[in-house]
Amino acid sequence: VYIAVSESSQQVRFSQAVGGRSPLYIGASHKTILAYLPESVIEDVIATMPTEQDPERFNPPKLRMDLEKIRLQGWCYSSGENLSDVAALSVPLFDRKDKVIASLSIASPSFRFPKEVAKESLPLLLESGQKIHEILMRHDLKGVNIGTT
Repeated sequence: VYIAVSESSQQVRFSQAVGGRSPLYIGASHKTILAYLPESVIEDVIATMPTEQDPERFNPPKLRMDLEKIRLQGWCYSSGENLSDVAALSVPLFDRKDKVIASLSIASPSFRFPKEVAKESLPLLLESGQKIHEILMRHDLKGVNIGTT
């Protein structure tokens, strides 16, 4: 669920509506969250993938490899996964118990945000994620339950 959106001033831009939902198995912001959820939740999410619809796009072994890579590097970049002309860069956000609760992402039309350009934004995104984490460390988010429906 998208809880906050800051729109670009660019004439051509990508935007999501607050409250919008997307599956956790596709796109940088979603896969970043999925990568840090318990293995049982990951398997439950994989079981919901429409693999028969598009086996190349919805590929459980590839997703498992992507999630491992996200955990190793601490961020995710995707282009054309959720929407064909959109690219995104995302980092996880953790609560004070080191449980993933969200992701912080930059999304843009893919022509403006190839991986090389996105990686230039990574230090600022990581710094912003760290600042949010410091705020979250000061608050107990009782009632927030990630990983269940």
